[in-house]
Amino acid sequence: QIKQEKKNIKLAKELKNKCEKLGIKFKTDIFYPKKRKNSICASPFYKLFFNSNGYTTPCPIMPHFNLIKTTDIMEAWNSKEMLKFRRRIIKGDYPKWCRDHCGY
Repeated sequence: QIKQEKKNIKLAKELKNKCEKLGIKFKTDIFYPKKRKNSICASPFYKLFFNSNGYTTPCPIMPHFNLIKTTDIMEAWNSKEMLKFRRRIIKGDYPKWCRDHCGY
């Protein structure tokens, strides 16, 4: 997975360079997010995503969160894992993936 992410970042850089040569603005903050100070990720407090295997994640770009597999939305939303994750976010204790990929 990390190998693929590095490949995607390389492709994004190449695309950005090509766009700049053509005078096209290319937004790269989705690939290289700025470090965010004094802010909190709101996604786990109002979103819930299900992947094709039935696992849930609080973030559409967090590919490996997958703490609970269910088809019941309320069960997933109120699961111990999701509540624990939200508490961590409130405390500013972001998982490594968030710190490395999203700037939190």
